[in-house]
Amino acid sequence: AIIAGAEDLRTAVRFVKSSKDEFNIAPDRVALMGFSAGAVTAINVAFGMQEDVAAVISNSGYPSVFDMEKLVTSGSNVPPTLFFMAQNDYAVVEMELPPFLKYLSKIGADYSFNWIPSHGHFYPSGTTSLGSDGSRMSVEARAIQFLKKELGL
Repeated sequence: AIIAGAEDLRTAVRFVKSSKDEFNIAPDRVALMGFSAGAVTAINVAFGMQEDVAAVISNSGYPSVFDMEKLVTSGSNVPPTLFFMAQNDYAVVEMELPPFLKYLSKIGADYSFNWIPSHGHFYPSGTTSLGSDGSRMSVEARAIQFLKKELGL
């Protein structure tokens, strides 16, 4: 099911890009964003399947199924990524995301990690997130700021 979801998303991304005139979009500005299983799928498509996307936002997601250390290297197309994880998130997120972030640091990938204090796996977009730079901003505002920067809006 995890692979099928990733294949479906990859197919959707390719369809949207190939229909750029119909949808009036810039194919080089396609970003993926997901929450929980949707975030897992976005990570798997962008990193595991290496679909060319401009940016990724992962709300409580983690890499799954793919051997990211074999697929994602410093020379590969690694999109800028905004990660969120809650203080009391699911154990699997707390177990799988930190080693992936450590690996991304090792290869010099462009990412930002943000902490959601006092929440479990489910949190509203207005929840305050704490950035690694010490900033406090809602999840929504941080995501919008990230997309504006990465997509040149």
